[in-house]
Amino acid sequence: MDVIDLADYGPALRAEIADGDPDPAGVAHLGLVWRDKTGHVGVRHRGRLVAHAGWLPIHLRLGERRVAAAGLGGVLVHPWLRGQGVGALVVRAVMDRMREAGLPVGVLFCREQLVPYYARLGWQCVDGEVVVDQPDGPVAMPLRTCWSALHPHPPAVHAPLTVDGLPF
Repeated sequence: MDVIDLADYGPALRAEIADGDPDPAGVAHLGLVWRDKTGHVGVRHRGRLVAHAGWLPIHLRLGERRVAAAGLGGVLVHPWLRGQGVGALVVRAVMDRMREAGLPVGVLFCREQLVPYYARLGWQCVDGEVVVDQPDGPVAMPLRTCWSALHPHPPAVHAPLTVDGLPF
């Protein structure tokens, strides 16, 4: 398996990984508007794209303090390769890119059943309300918010937490 940076990740490549599933992340019912990622990492297996994770620089507000961070999102693994370490491979590769960008912490949003998976990769839950922007104004994020230290002395990420901009 080859980990690669993707210059042109879009609907066609997403469909290749999703293998016909119209909502592979299982969050369409939430009706949220998501921010596009600026960095994309994929995994190719036998010439086929089988996994993706995206990321982008973001800012968090922890009370009155504004903190630079990285947002991780769009994690997707082809159904026949789930549970075989491919997701961990692509998430760790994105975390490396976020570290290389000098960002102190990463933040992601996930469904409750994925919290143990991300915990095994070093992510911790934020307990309490997390606010994100939507076109009609700020909303409480209905998904779990997790964070991970990317450098030795990161700021502690805690609620109340506001993400500047749309979720990712």
